[in-house]
This record gives sequence, structure tokens and C-alpha cells, in this order.
Amino acid sequence: MAKTVDTWNLLLLSHGTIPLNFIGLLIFCWIPGQTNAHDPFFAGPIPELRFVIAPDEEASLRREPRKYVRAQFFENAGKSIEVGLKIKGAAGSTRPYDDKPALTINTDRYHREQAFHGMDKFHLNNSVQDETYLHEKIGFALSSGAKVPASRVTHARVRINQRDLGLFVLKEGFDTTFLKNYYPDNKGNLYDGGFLQDIDANLQLDSGPGPEDRRDLKGLLAACREGDPIKRRIALEKALDMNEMISFIAMELMSGHWDGYARSCNNYRIYFEPRTQKAIFMPHGMDQLFGDFPAMEFPGAIVAAAIMNDPQSRRLYRRRVEALLPLFEPKAMELVIDPVLKRLKPVVDSLGKDFANRHGQAVIGLRERIKGRYLTLVESVKRRDPGPIVFGPEGFEPIRDWLPQPEQGQPKYVETDQGGRKILSMTAPANAPTVASWRSRATLAKGNYRLEVRMKTEGIVAQMDLKGAGADLRISGGPGRAGLAGNTDWTVRTMDFEVKEAAKDVVLVCEMRCKGGTLHMDPEARIVRK
Repeated sequence: MAKTVDTWNLLLLSHGTIPLNFIGLLIFCWIPGQTNAHDPFFAGPIPELRFVIAPDEEASLRREPRKYVRAQFFENAGKSIEVGLKIKGAAGSTRPYDDKPALTINTDRYHREQAFHGMDKFHLNNSVQDETYLHEKIGFALSSGAKVPASRVTHARVRINQRDLGLFVLKEGFDTTFLKNYYPDNKGNLYDGGFLQDIDANLQLDSGPGPEDRRDLKGLLAACREGDPIKRRIALEKALDMNEMISFIAMELMSGHWDGYARSCNNYRIYFEPRTQKAIFMPHGMDQLFGDFPAMEFPGAIVAAAIMNDPQSRRLYRRRVEALLPLFEPKAMELVIDPVLKRLKPVVDSLGKDFANRHGQAVIGLRERIKGRYLTLVESVKRRDPGPIVFGPEGFEPIRDWLPQPEQGQPKYVETDQGGRKILSMTAPANAPTVASWRSRATLAKGNYRLEVRMKTEGIVAQMDLKGAGADLRISGGPGRAGLAGNTDWTVRTMDFEVKEAAKDVVLVCEMRCKGGTLHMDPEARIVRK
């Protein structure tokens, strides 16, 4: 697919400003390589999908939600087929069976060769983190426009037995059927990036022959960790489809996909194409887009950092961002959004006035974020690449700009003035599992650092997970620890960390993982060079 990426870039560069109707046609309809991209299922009326699940299978889903059960599956008033069904979702989106669970459907689990509109596997995402129900549709359409392999996306109204669960986002799953739409040989190794894992983790092999020692991933990792810059670039070009990877990084950062691979080592798949044995990255989980961060940053993920810290590759990246910029022009984006909203309207209206009002307000907010994102991208292209912070003789740098980032629950964010000093606070409702943070960014050179933040807690009921517990500091993508809990007076909390790359854009996190309570922080924090 590298040639098609170059062709796309040449088209953009040679034409300058492309007519908006042409851009909309490309990113809304044309999905590269897909033989069934124009199935009317993905552009026609929103279907109703109904599942009939036996009581014992329902009990199984309550006990073991990640285990497949049998279900009878109907599209609209059509005939039923038997499928495999299980509950999916990560920390922010998972819901129990009796709530509004996100689902994975496997059509050929019990009956080989059985498919649904060209899909053996698809997901029904509950969109609890996206009240517009549009982010994934937009994100994968943009990825396709940039010639990055991407799933098809549409919507569905979902019923289980007698329950009407409402509107869902339907997304094509990653499997050999999906791969066949893009590659002549779909029998290569396909890896699931898992939850907050980089390529140095023991990634799950979803399909392909292996071998179990994951030597293809280890080869990619060795290329990224080659110390000599010239040798590293040569090794990366052998192990990785560089053109496609640069487009992949560009689309993640340009679309503000803060929870993707480049920034958070999350939500991605890797396919090793058998003919070339090169790695190809694919986006996933694009339900929280248009975050406010620069497209020219230094991402922290291993592969992205290896590319972006190389001056030659970074120049190619900058040219790719400039070439793809017309896709993000607000009027071009409207050509993607408006037809989807027209299709959604009958379902949205049928779900009640309150739901329709919330959806409408969320869409207004999304349009504003898209406008703001485009302006940020234009400024990013104009500016020179940001360099690492230059520390003065005192050996520290103040950090003042913090943005709220809710991940789970419904935290309340407040800014107050206490004695002429601004204080940032976030509160979790009692007995409500909550993950929330204030975040800032800093570009740092290789070295050892300490983050220092003044904090105070009130009634924090700590909740432990893989990233820590209570109120604490963390570097995004890094490990957590047990933090503050209960009531504590103002104290300076510190976090030591190391930057191993020549330059890296580091996300600084002041967070709480709890079931109730309030975290106050002084935004006048600082980074100390050790």
C-alpha cells in the first residue's frame, strides 16, 4: 500500500486546495482496497439488530462477560442466524450485561463460512464516552482517506430479548476477512495491542502462524532500539512499512486521538504482511477524538518515537501532515458528518426528547472542536518543530497549563481562587468508580527528571487498578503506584522519571482513581532536571 499513500500525497500536493466535494467523496465513500466498501448497509437506513439469548447464556454473560455465548441474531425482520456474542470494553466503556454493554459478535464461531455484510466479526460499541456517536465514523473515514487500513463503521439500534438498548456504533472487527480486503495474502501475523501495551509486551496473536517466540515483533523492537541513527533508519525500513506508518502517526496526532498508539500505547493492531514481512499499524478505539495537542509533538510510543526522533523521517512526517491538512478543513468535515446525521435522525428522535437534545448539544460541541482542531493544525504546520525545554541555572521549569481529562465516571472539574492563588479541583461522586485527571505536556531531552505538584485530598476512597490507586502523579504510558487517600493537608507530591529518547513529548498526569472524594492541586507545578 505504500505506493497508494505516495499517490495520495502527490495528488494533494500537486492540486493545492482540492474541491471540497471531491474531499468529501474520498473520505466518506472511498475505502482503499475494500471490495465491499459500497455495501448499502453502511450508508442506508440505520438497521435494527436483535439478539435472542437463552436464560442460561444470559447467566453466563453475567458470570464471565468475556466468554462467548450463543445467540440468535436478526437484522430488521429478516431470518435469524446463530452467532457468538460476548461483552467487550476497556476501563472507560465497559458495562455489565444488564446495563448497556458493548458487544463483540462473531458470525462464524459456530457455523463456518457464515458472514454478515462481508464481516465475520464486528463490534457494537455503546459510545458511552462519545454522546455524538460520530467520532469513530469520522476517525476511520479520515484514516481511510489517508490510505491507512481502517474498519468500516456504521450504526445500529440494538435489542437483546425484550430490552431496547438504543443506539450503538457498529465497527468491523479485525480478522482474516478484514485483512483480505486489503492484502492479497491474509495469512500473516495479526497482533492485538491490548490495553496500554507497547511492542515490548507479550502482545496477543489474533491470527497467523506465529511462531510463538514473536520474532517478528522482536525484530521490530530491535530496529527501534538500534543506537546508531543511520543503522536504525535502515533497520526500520526493513522491518516497517515506513510510508504507511508515517501516515498512521499523522492521522492519530492530527485527529487528536489521545488514546491511540502514538501517545498512549493503546488501541492498535499490527499486521506483518507475508510478502514483505513488514509491520503495518492499524487504528482502533477512535471514540475520543479532537484533543487539543500539537500534531508536531514527539510521541512516546516505541515505534513512533524511533521514527519521529529521526530528523529525516520527521521531515517526511511534516510533509505528510501538510498534505493531509485539507481533509480536516471544517467544510470538508461537514461533508462527512451531515449525511451521517441525516441517517441517524429517525433513530435519535425515536429515543426521546432528552436523548435527542443531549445528542444535538454534543454534535454542536463536536463541530466547534473540529473548527478549533483545524486552526491548531494550521498553526502546527506554520511553526517550527518544538525543541526540548532548555533549563535555566536553577535547574527547573514551571508547568502551568493543565487540561481536564475524564476517563471513567462523571467527575466534576472546578477552578477556584484561594487567597489570590488559582486552585484546580476534581470531585468524584460517592460510591462511583471514577478515573479523572488534569494533564499537561512538556518536550524533554534525554535525562532524568522529577515532577513536583502541590496536592490536597478530601475523602478520597482509593480504587486500585493497573495504573495505580487514589490521588497521585504519573507519566502517561508509565506505571502507577498507590497514591494519597482519605483526607490529607497540602503536600508536595513528587514523581521521578527518565526520558530515554533524544527528545520526547511527555504527558504529565495529576489524577485520581477512586470511588468518591476530591483532589485539589496547585497548577504552579514544576519539572526538575536531576
